[in-house]
Amino acid sequence: MKMKELLLFLSCVLCVSADALHSDIEITGCSDSDGEEMYGLDGEEVAYADFNKKEMIYPQPPFIVPINYPGAYEQAVANQQVCRQNLKTVRVGMKDFPPKHIAPSAVMIYTRDEVEFGEKNTLICHVTGFYPAPVNVSWTKNGQKVTGSSINTPYLNKDGPFTQISRLQFTPQLGDVYSCTVQHLALTQPETRLYDVQASGQSDPGVGPAAFCGVGLTVGLLGVAAGTFFLIKGNECMQSGVSLSGELRNMASSFLCLSLLFISLSTADGFMNYMVSRCVFNSTELKDIQLIASYYYNMMEVVRFDSNVGEYVGYTDFGVKQAKYFNNNPGELAAMRAEKERYCVHNIGNWNSNILSKSAPPTVKLHSTTPLSSQHPAMLVCSVYDFFPSEIKVSWLRDGKEITSDVTSTEEMADGDWYYQTHSHLEYTPRSGEKLSCKVEHASLKEPLITDWDPSMPESERNKLAIGASGLILGLILSLAGFIYYKRKARGRILVPTN
Repeated sequence: MKMKELLLFLSCVLCVSADALHSDIEITGCSDSDGEEMYGLDGEEVAYADFNKKEMIYPQPPFIVPINYPGAYEQAVANQQVCRQNLKTVRVGMKDFPPKHIAPSAVMIYTRDEVEFGEKNTLICHVTGFYPAPVNVSWTKNGQKVTGSSINTPYLNKDGPFTQISRLQFTPQLGDVYSCTVQHLALTQPETRLYDVQASGQSDPGVGPAAFCGVGLTVGLLGVAAGTFFLIKGNECMQSGVSLSGELRNMASSFLCLSLLFISLSTADGFMNYMVSRCVFNSTELKDIQLIASYYYNMMEVVRFDSNVGEYVGYTDFGVKQAKYFNNNPGELAAMRAEKERYCVHNIGNWNSNILSKSAPPTVKLHSTTPLSSQHPAMLVCSVYDFFPSEIKVSWLRDGKEITSDVTSTEEMADGDWYYQTHSHLEYTPRSGEKLSCKVEHASLKEPLITDWDPSMPESERNKLAIGASGLILGLILSLAGFIYYKRKARGRILVPTN
């Protein structure tokens, strides 16, 4: 049986860099009940088809000119039809290979920004290393299921498995515990990761000032209320001798719950069949651009067209037959050989000026935390947020000289919205008079960004203490003034009996 001709709709979202190898990718995946159409660049989503909403979604960063593909959704629907037709054919040709299921190799949960209690943030559940796609991710808060999360389309890793990122908007409050639970065909039971808001506070000093600010304002408001009460009662004492009565009113607070679209993907069968088109390049020269169009089933590459080879190559017995069929079709072969120049070269200039020539500068936050080992009594963390592209260098300085020991750093962590973060830890023994600094080097910076560690309380924490103290003092003054006024007026009141 001959496989129907594969539809390789190429999207070359391209750019040029002399120092890095870039890759545009389009994935068309399908199962009997679900499907995916996604365009990406260097690990980020440029666009994807939402078959429920029947439209293309463009999750692009604010620092670029918006990109859209006219007619892309209609093309995605057509691609799904071809994918499902091919799925029927390839199942017969590859029937001797049992379905391959790979459980996620890593599930991580972390916040998009530095945690500040009461300030809106985003929880990220990063799932990678699984096959087939997709996974199902659900969230809980204090054991109760929550909605309002989102999840991106499965992204193909370089080594074959997939990655997906789920995001949940939340407001950190002391005592709250969140969890993300991952379900997949290869898991005998769901895999869960917990995020404890209290344990994840960035610095110990931040909790005390915030609590004092809250208590001070609360006491201050109560003092204002008490002072007002006494002033009113003092005036009533001047007007009549009628006995005083008070009315207590209870106010109930309510919470506004914003229910957003909860996106979940069925894991009933997974995308066993998918087509991948890549434009790989590191310059604008035609010789430095490679077009690779591959057809996969059950995580095995069945057949590939490589512009460097100039024809189709099969990687299984079934794939060899398909390669021979395509190579014997002069029209198909000529069209594929022209794709590199027609699509890739044409788009290099456009996407280079709009995406890869752009950058977003990092934000650096320093805080102290408990050391991971007992070798040193202190530890500093240099957290770097909101940068693009992902390549970055973070180092530590002591009195201007680089520190090479007792330093550990995370890899660049994707936020799922084109931005990245990374964290570097320094364990150290404090010395009198020393200056410790975090040095960040990034493409968006004309010169390294150096942030010095200030062991004193941050300005934001000092402001919290000042606000709390001001509220407390104002409340005490007003309540005391009102009480004194009331006592003086009540002392001069004479009760006259009536017949």
